[in-house]
Amino acid sequence: MNYLIEDENFLTDKEKIFLNKEFERIPFFYTKRIGVYRRDAPVMVHGLVSRYDDPKVDNTKDRNTSPYTKFFLQILIRFTKKYNIPFNKILRGSINLTTKVEWDKTIVHVDHNSNHAVFMLYLGNEVHGNLNVYEDDKKTMIKTIEPKNFKIVCFGDNVPHQFEYPKNGLRRAVVFTFD
Repeated sequence: MNYLIEDENFLTDKEKIFLNKEFERIPFFYTKRIGVYRRDAPVMVHGLVSRYDDPKVDNTKDRNTSPYTKFFLQILIRFTKKYNIPFNKILRGSINLTTKVEWDKTIVHVDHNSNHAVFMLYLGNEVHGNLNVYEDDKKTMIKTIEPKNFKIVCFGDNVPHQFEYPKNGLRRAVVFTFD
């Protein structure tokens, strides 16, 4: 693993106020089934940036899909500059919301076949569902990260990981993958 950064105090007070105001309700999500992590486990997704590797997407055009994209991209770019993380392009971006399902956790996975980093910003006063980070063998756990409101977790170099579904409450995270 190239790096694993946890920062609970990165956001400005102004950003925290905006997030608390805008995301106390969940009016903009839609249901989508994800086939990679669990073929039949629903996740609520609000797209921020369409997938770079989606054959239906014209990568020569703007891939931003939300009025919130610019706000979150500014945070991501500021974060990568602070920690000297190489940044070329966004591979995908979304706000993911999961609730209790019949499984405990997703499979251990990497998000893309190409080299990439993962940026996660947890949202909500009641955030549940740990993040587990693994060695390349996908069996040896390096660390379990507990989500907290406004906490940012960023890791690079195609790190295998999984998230635990909440036993109660919600797991809401802004997720960007980038290279």
